[in-house]
Amino acid sequence: MELIEHIPMPPQSLANIEIGITKFLSMACPEHLLFPESLDIQMLNYILWNKLGYKEFMVDNFDDPDMEAMTDFSHKVIYLPKDKYYKDLKEGKPRCKFTLAHETGHIILHADYVVNILQVAARNSMTTKYREPKIFEKAEWQANTAAGALLMPLTTLWPLIRKCQLQGYTTNDIIEVIQDEYDVSKGSASIRLENVMKSNLDFMKAIIEKNNPACITGTSRISPSVLTKR
Repeated sequence: MELIEHIPMPPQSLANIEIGITKFLSMACPEHLLFPESLDIQMLNYILWNKLGYKEFMVDNFDDPDMEAMTDFSHKVIYLPKDKYYKDLKEGKPRCKFTLAHETGHIILHADYVVNILQVAARNSMTTKYREPKIFEKAEWQANTAAGALLMPLTTLWPLIRKCQLQGYTTNDIIEVIQDEYDVSKGSASIRLENVMKSNLDFMKAIIEKNNPACITGTSRISPSVLTKR
């Protein structure tokens, strides 16, 4: 994502990303909003191809060895490093799943905007110099936040967290539970928990509890539609 990481994206708050991803999942994969469960590679591939129209293409490597994926918005292709991706997939590492979720976040949040600015630049035969983006305009922060919401939706995660809290679980205990339930890395679970506990999402957590008080015990579920009516 070298092309867009230095370009200011339309500003997004944590809550706006959360609502947008909840809306997207309610159309693309509504069952994932009902139970705490892993969103596996097969389902991510299905979403990318059948819901977003993107295909994946394996390459030998990138010039930058730290690059894990690159999305071509104009041609709707995600490029993945073959050896690293298949190695992580074979070893069952959740990182390859987060990588796909991250690129999916870019597509949901940024595809239309990026394609538009590229077309404008091409028509004008110009190279635009962009100012340094603010944190809430940074493409990578937005895509990481979206990936967390895709893999660990608030509709199932918040009841799980509350159940753990009521049972006296420590923060580390809760992180381990999130890892197990959603099949994500410790780092992803930790960052997602930190985001969910922020006051920015208090109104969404209140909606979950108001519309389904039993979710406080973790014994029932909430329809995602109540979170997207704002």
